[in-house]
Amino acid sequence: MDDDFVLAISDHKYLPRGVTEVQAVLTVTAVSPDLDRVSSGGASSGLAEVIMVDTSGSMVIGSKMPDARQATMAAVDALPDGSLFAIVAGHHEARMVYPSEPELAVAGPGTRAQAHSAVKRLRAYGGTAIGQWLGLARTLLVGRHEEIRHVTLLTDGQNGERAAVLARALDECHDVFQCDARGIGDDWNARELIGIAEALRGQARAVTEESNLADEFRSIVETWTTKSVRALTLRIRLSSFAELRHLRQVHPVKADLDAHLRAGDGVVEVDTGAWSPGELREYSLRIGVGDAGDLTEDLRAARIDVFTGDAQRAAPELVLVRRTTDDYRSVLPDPKLREYSQQEELSRVIGDGCGAFAAKRRAEAEKAFARAVQIARAANDRDMLARLARIVTVAADGTVRLRPDVRDSDLLMLETESQFSQLSREERTGPDRVCRCGYINRPGAKFCQKCRERL
Repeated sequence: MDDDFVLAISDHKYLPRGVTEVQAVLTVTAVSPDLDRVSSGGASSGLAEVIMVDTSGSMVIGSKMPDARQATMAAVDALPDGSLFAIVAGHHEARMVYPSEPELAVAGPGTRAQAHSAVKRLRAYGGTAIGQWLGLARTLLVGRHEEIRHVTLLTDGQNGERAAVLARALDECHDVFQCDARGIGDDWNARELIGIAEALRGQARAVTEESNLADEFRSIVETWTTKSVRALTLRIRLSSFAELRHLRQVHPVKADLDAHLRAGDGVVEVDTGAWSPGELREYSLRIGVGDAGDLTEDLRAARIDVFTGDAQRAAPELVLVRRTTDDYRSVLPDPKLREYSQQEELSRVIGDGCGAFAAKRRAEAEKAFARAVQIARAANDRDMLARLARIVTVAADGTVRLRPDVRDSDLLMLETESQFSQLSREERTGPDRVCRCGYINRPGAKFCQKCRERL
């Protein structure tokens, strides 16, 4: 077994009688500096990238289409030589921009120049059918098992297909590629874009300044060129008395994983997608344990491993449970569990506030945003407080009021950014952790990212 990853559990194992569920947060850290040798079947052979640009009629408004062309060319330029790529235009159907046939090109000076020429001819017309766009990306990437497969999606509007059509496309694409989605303008649906990114194990964000789109696309591609593990599988082996009730990624972006679990014979697995060296993600688990006897000693509810293919990549971690009559122990939650619970509530109330604002229920929106301000202050989440300050004012007596000049784009950014989480205070605060090997690790780190020794 190669310890290229490190697992750590934060849990609250002490359960009073009558409580039948244990909660835990699993931290997974890619600690090895040479993860490029790790993959699901040998050395990684690079990135296969599809850049998917909205060319619907609404893209003619303002500078959206020229900025989208510049962004697409910037993404192509960021691809390393030898990467595979394609560009797709999306409106009421999907069509190839480059290459002209549904295939992938090999990045190099010649193909980049040809791609630039094709992108400069992009024109905007028609409607929006994101399910069809994703279907063409699937055709391009299916079967490319040796590459890390990724799609960058840009839209400025709401999907015009029936919800079932998009849902089917997302289901068909889930095991084929990951997708980061970006919205520009002020007429797209934040919940829709978040749903696309969540289903395809990516991130959704708003780009409020169209002139920043090229930098955003370049950053996305550069991030994906650092990925060196194609697919990491999280495996949860449950004891006979236990059942997995819920699994959710809670950091860096929040996403339900329940719909994509593979279960059988007391084992639950989920593909967590591609990873970069040094990357850290956290997952929230809820495990039902029933009555399971008295549980007067620590009892294993689950064992957690991570794999690439059939290769185990970390020492396992255990989720333990014990009954207690000690009231103090039974009501003392793990700090990390408590903080992520607060952040989940923050996302929910922001979504409620944005929905109420869109429905012109002003008082309801102000009530939701007031609660969001309260939670963000308690968490010392300065970034979220700054975003909320663009939406509301807070009087000296704590009264929260919507600003008269609130822009739809501000609300779209607020709702998408609410899906991202802070690390717990335990991870964020304190001095740097210096290992005996001399490597300086982040505050709160439990393992050295260079030599993997426990700190």
